[in-house]
Amino acid sequence: MEYTFSVDGQFLEEHHVKKEKGIGRFYYTIMAKQKSDIFRAYIGYKYTELKLRKFRSGMMLEPPSYISCARLIEHLNSVRNEHDDDTAISIVARLLKNSDSRKMLKRISSAEIKQFVNYLKTWQLLPDQHKQVEQFIDKLNMLK
Repeated sequence: MEYTFSVDGQFLEEHHVKKEKGIGRFYYTIMAKQKSDIFRAYIGYKYTELKLRKFRSGMMLEPPSYISCARLIEHLNSVRNEHDDDTAISIVARLLKNSDSRKMLKRISSAEIKQFVNYLKTWQLLPDQHKQVEQFIDKLNMLK
């Protein structure tokens, strides 16, 4: 999986990111406007965020601490298209079971939780799958 980066909500183009291989890690150099404010490093649907004014050369990125609802939905759509509903259901189950992921889900706005719940409600499922997704929806609604 590769990182993607955004600054102030705009994803950086490939030529604005320089990637260098180091010993046991990669080093990234990004090019952004001097007055840029918010930097995000995405790995899949999870990301870390920091203020660029706090960023220092050689600084290591923290592990992801946020979930992008839009990217999670994209990921689940992709999984459902390439694999099956059970695989997507297991991803949501792991998210709700893992304490770090639950903390990330709690940071999502109520509007995004509602968007995710509405997305889950659109799934056409078998009865036992539907019951499991309904339990997920109940847990997600308790996060609001």
